[in-house]
Amino acid sequence: MSERPVRDQHGNPLPGTDEPLELRDDQVDEGLAALPGWERAGVVLKRAIPVPRDSRDALEEGVRNVVEDESRLEVQIVDDEFTIILGNGPGALVPADLETAARIDTVLSGSGTDHGTT
Repeated sequence: MSERPVRDQHGNPLPGTDEPLELRDDQVDEGLAALPGWERAGVVLKRAIPVPRDSRDALEEGVRNVVEDESRLEVQIVDDEFTIILGNGPGALVPADLETAARIDTVLSGSGTDHGTT
């Protein structure tokens, strides 16, 4: 993956320093190789996890804590399966979708930081 673009004071990428807005298929495949359990389904990334009912709320909170753009996230719960969908927006997958999947994996492994409110 490319480095982050250099941005001006308004957050716009400076000419010649911006990364591609959309990932090519080979870039998605390369990113998924490092993300076991995730799969590509069209223009989204998906991961399904079996989760007991009493753990769903905590898991969803943990996932939402590491997602920067919630408009690209969807959570589906059917029976005992918790499915995370990333890239749920217009267009193709972007670098941030793969980065978000990696952050979600830290939550799933239990090594993420709890930002909960207590």
